[in-house]
Amino acid sequence: IRPGLNLVGSYTATDRDFDRVAGNNIIRDDREDEFINLGLGASIPTASWRARKNHRGYWDNVINAQQLQRDAEMRAVDTQLNEAYLDFKTAQWDMSAKASSTAYSGEKLRVTRVQAQNTPAGGLESASDLFRDANVADRQGRFDQLSPYTVRMEYLENYANQRKVEMDLGLRYVKLLREQGIARTAADELQGLREPHSSATRPSIWLWETERVLSSDSELDAFIAELQQWNAKRVYAYLYWDGRILNNPATREKFTLLLHLCREVDVEVWGLFGEPDWLQSGDTVPLLTGVQRVHDFNARFGSYEPGIEGIKLDLEPHSIPNFESDANVRNTIGTNYLKMLAAADRAAGDVPVWADLSVKFFKPEGAELLKRTREHIDGATVMSYFNSENATLKWARIAVENADLPIEVGMELNSAAPATDRISDWPQARREAFLKQLHSTLKNAPSYSGIAFHDYTGLSRISNGESR
Repeated sequence: IRPGLNLVGSYTATDRDFDRVAGNNIIRDDREDEFINLGLGASIPTASWRARKNHRGYWDNVINAQQLQRDAEMRAVDTQLNEAYLDFKTAQWDMSAKASSTAYSGEKLRVTRVQAQNTPAGGLESASDLFRDANVADRQGRFDQLSPYTVRMEYLENYANQRKVEMDLGLRYVKLLREQGIARTAADELQGLREPHSSATRPSIWLWETERVLSSDSELDAFIAELQQWNAKRVYAYLYWDGRILNNPATREKFTLLLHLCREVDVEVWGLFGEPDWLQSGDTVPLLTGVQRVHDFNARFGSYEPGIEGIKLDLEPHSIPNFESDANVRNTIGTNYLKMLAAADRAAGDVPVWADLSVKFFKPEGAELLKRTREHIDGATVMSYFNSENATLKWARIAVENADLPIEVGMELNSAAPATDRISDWPQARREAFLKQLHSTLKNAPSYSGIAFHDYTGLSRISNGESR
């Protein structure tokens, strides 16, 4: 199929006679007849052009087919990614909707329960009668006896649906990782969402001014916003020795509302008890009365509804005058302290009991009291109150390594505390850097359960920039 050029040459000699007659004479010519043939030939096959064109066209079509196949695969992968992402987003939106439904039905249940407690029953009329444009007195005088149970079942159904969607959301997230080709990283991606890790990175917060937080909707909204800003996991709410929070119906309902709002932002609420004179008197009745109020309060609700999740005891024997210098005082207060813990432990039942522990518990002279304290509590917050990174980290490490139970590291933020104990005066950058260092140092310790801020008042001032 290639073009060619040919050159041909030949020499020929013949016996041809060249004699000729000239008049009457014959002239003889002895020359030989010879000649040379030259030939030039060229071939230009047109099939080569057609073959080259067809060859190039073939491979162009092969390349185009591969590109089309590649584009089709890319579109298929892109479609699968989009479907996985939309499934995940749909589950997120669905979970948000289910959470809103649960919050709505929870509030409806709370209001219905209040109505049931304060409105006389008027037979088994429909609950919708309460909202008709009928006589107000007549409407207030009747209440559907089945309404609390109906609303409770509605809340339970919404709560169960929310939990199912939360489980489904995790599966869809893993599917999204698989479609991205990074399923092997799922373990690392989900590490931060696992309960032990997540719990250790979220702080607990003391709330001593519970009554003030419940005094108005604005105070309550500000408190919930603070919990969200700091991504809190737990609130130690002071319940007062006289029971003013749980005994008064109006305040109790406000506190119930607080529990529902905290549930919406995934925050536990514990009851906080502790009066200095309890250790001096040794009388366990006020403490046991407070614990019983917690049980009575929780008994009003189903196990699926938010309640008081635990008991926190703020009894500090080392703060009693002469505790360290006078052996008699130390023995008396120590005995009363252990009696308080044992009584609370027995009365609490399945409700966990934690205690606030001074760093002095972890000194050699406090070893025996710490050993006996551990017998009656399920966890503790070590009050590592120092104005120094080294001192705070030192005692936090000692507590976590020697407590043999879940330990939170408490930090003082209240401006009313001595300057040597609080970190609220630190610049924001210094405080954040230290919290990261503390968590990085202790995160692998089995007993480490995160940090705790004392208290909400100091924390809110920091958030508002008053201490920066």
